[in-house]
Amino acid sequence: MNNDFVCQVCGCEDRDIRTLKLDFCWNFSEVSDKFIFEGDRSYSMRACKNCRGDFIGILHHWINGGFLPSSNDISHLDPEKGFPVRVDGRIIMMTEEELEDHKNLTDDIERL
Repeated sequence: MNNDFVCQVCGCEDRDIRTLKLDFCWNFSEVSDKFIFEGDRSYSMRACKNCRGDFIGILHHWINGGFLPSSNDISHLDPEKGFPVRVDGRIIMMTEEELEDHKNLTDDIERL
């Protein structure tokens, strides 16, 4: 199998592999070690047509207000929760129970 035609997301072989390049001034290796640092502040990943479509779908959902509260919503900084945790580039305050759940989820994802 030629690595030039292997999707780094799902592992399938596809003749229509393309490079997804992100320049976001953020360390994408925190998301996955599959991202390749390009040295010019950007990261890249080779992706098949289906995975590119999934990525575009996620962007569409996000840009239309999906997922986490906006940065203008400070409810995630609840002072009653005593543990500040960096999650995807932002600080989320968690209770001890939420922190344990987050650690377990992170450990489970790293094992995949």
